[in-house]
Amino acid sequence: MAAVALLALLGGCDAEPVTPAPTHCPAATIHGVLEPLGSEGLGVFGDDSRHVEVDWPDGYRAIDVGGRLSLVDPGGHVIAVSGSPVRIRGGEIRPGTWVACGEPFVESIVSG
Repeated sequence: MAAVALLALLGGCDAEPVTPAPTHCPAATIHGVLEPLGSEGLGVFGDDSRHVEVDWPDGYRAIDVGGRLSLVDPGGHVIAVSGSPVRIRGGEIRPGTWVACGEPFVESIVSG
């Protein structure tokens, strides 16, 4: 019995810690410019000169549209593009990671 308990404890040691999504939307806003984050993501270079990864709401994703990395909604509509100045509602869930939430969660002027 003790061996089974020890194996159960050791088996969980390799797992990455999971940060649960907030149950409510934090009442903060980050201002900055959307920037590529790796080859398939968009983050924000904030007005406070820090680079922040953004945890976008379900269904929102970054894809290439006409040669520009773009944030699209679940229906495939472009919300913002890399280089766009944005204000994103939400909050920092851990250092360097912003959770986007609230409606509208992002405000931007999309230029073609």
